[in-house]
Amino acid sequence: FGADTTRLIILADVAPTSSRNWTEDTFPGIFNWQNRLWLTVSKFIDIRKNIDMSDIGNVKNKDKLKKDNDYLYDSRNFYVKGVTFNIVGSQQLSVAISKMQGLTNSIRKVVLDCVGHSKEYEIALATQIIMLAPLAPQFASELWAGFCSAKYHLTGDDGIFDFSKDVLEQKWPEVDMEYELNLTAS
Repeated sequence: FGADTTRLIILADVAPTSSRNWTEDTFPGIFNWQNRLWLTVSKFIDIRKNIDMSDIGNVKNKDKLKKDNDYLYDSRNFYVKGVTFNIVGSQQLSVAISKMQGLTNSIRKVVLDCVGHSKEYEIALATQIIMLAPLAPQFASELWAGFCSAKYHLTGDDGIFDFSKDVLEQKWPEVDMEYELNLTAS
């Protein structure tokens, strides 16, 4: 296993204050997650390679695309909030990794039309890679290089990401101002 996989398994296995009982049984979960991320970026590249820019928006089921976009918007904001809190606030990296795995699952649930035609899909995938970067920098850099190599990007002109810079130089994702956060008072 590589350095990033080993680092992720150490961070994901238990909380930093807990004792570690090392076992190789915990590797498959992280390794499978990395594989799903790699396949997701590969699928993104392949689908974007086979779609012409003039075809953007020409989808068979616009209602399903809208539903998937709304789902990705909600998922991305929910997981950005959770990952950020668990890295910066509580420093529970195992929980942050679990939240990132949740975002990966959300990204992989949408239909293929969403991969090729959705700005929200692109934002969610880039956000996933950026949040992974501090914990697995080499792996995230490879994912980012692949992501940036896609034939076209729908977020290119709006300044959300800088495709000329490495993933470690990207701004940390933030929850959108329009996203409705749950407020709990006790």
